[in-house]
Amino acid sequence: MTGKVTLDGEPLEGATVRYVPTDESGHFAVGFTNASGEYELKLSATEDATGAVPGNYNVAITCFVDAEGNPEDPSVPSEVPGMQVVPLNYTNPETSKLEATVPPGGGSKDFDLVSQ
Repeated sequence: MTGKVTLDGEPLEGATVRYVPTDESGHFAVGFTNASGEYELKLSATEDATGAVPGNYNVAITCFVDAEGNPEDPSVPSEVPGMQVVPLNYTNPETSKLEATVPPGGGSKDFDLVSQ
């Protein structure tokens, strides 16, 4: 599964896109956006397997920047994360209202986020 994330119409670099299954039988998937806002899901943040298990997901998107406004590398854990640039209503998979369905064979899902 691939896609693109924008914030107020601009590509969102350095974001973490988390797909959380809506039922207990699924597996979560994670992707990180590049400079163009594009992501590709992996079955977990540490595995090399790309894609996601077919099914329905709640989605959360986060993105932290350092003091100079540069995106932090989301694949590297930070003891003190920078400032969150994504509005909080998109950051929790249980309350974000962002949803995706992964069909067999994968697909594409874009997310156009809007600042509050």
